[in-house]
Amino acid sequence: MDRHQPFRSSRRPARPGSFWPLAILFAYLFLVGLYESWTIPIAVLLSVVVGVLGSYLGIKIAGLNLDLYGQIGLVVLIASWPPRTAF
Repeated sequence: MDRHQPFRSSRRPARPGSFWPLAILFAYLFLVGLYESWTIPIAVLLSVVVGVLGSYLGIKIAGLNLDLYGQIGLVVLIASWPPRTAF
């Protein structure tokens, strides 16, 4: 390698899709510790997915765009959903 050429990494850049399984696994293990059960977190994670899809579908049916306010609403929905689902 020449001293005057910029350094180029031979590794491929990480794809955003490759982090989803790790994020879901981490969330699942966190909820396992929170609820002290191996089965309740599955229902919690599935209910979050259904809630987000339902809210997204509601936004589309109403003819609205998924703008900044809609995205913040989805984040708040995701953040407030899991503690309420198991009680």
